Amino acid sequence: MLRQQILKSYRSKLLVISAFVLLGVGVGGLIIAQQLQQKNTSSQKMTNRAVVTMITPSELNKSDAKTTFMINVHTPYAGEIKYTDAFISYLDIQKNQSQLPSDKSTRIIVYCRSGRMSAIAAQKLLDLGYTNVSDLQGGMDNWVKQGFSLING
Repeated sequence: MLRQQILKSYRSKLLVISAFVLLGVGVGGLIIAQQLQQKNTSSQKMTNRAVVTMITPSELNKSDAKTTFMINVHTPYAGEIKYTDAFISYLDIQKNQSQLPSDKSTRIIVYCRSGRMSAIAAQKLLDLGYTNVSDLQGGMDNWVKQGFSLING
């Protein structure tokens, strides 16, 4: 009889321990699943992030000036391309947000003389949340090299 009580006691303890182990495994599995889901969401956000596209002088010449906002970011002024909408130093993009389109999906094309300043400005525009940013490949130097003219250049 004593032996049966001891076995019964062990069984109930074993049952309680087993329940806790199974509960722990289940909770651990849920935590791992949540972490994997968060990781997938984070990497999805990274892949959905906007990037700067390069535009050639020929493509820029064919683009519709009515649907784009073009910014000369070169400092100091060294001429401009026809239909330029704004002149904002590449260093002052963030300070001059009031001159930028309020619609963050507006196509914005930036340019400078060689492409170095416009690359910096384009990244700043992305950082501000703009999603459709293009950079003139080779800047005004390449624009002229491809046979297009500058105003006051």
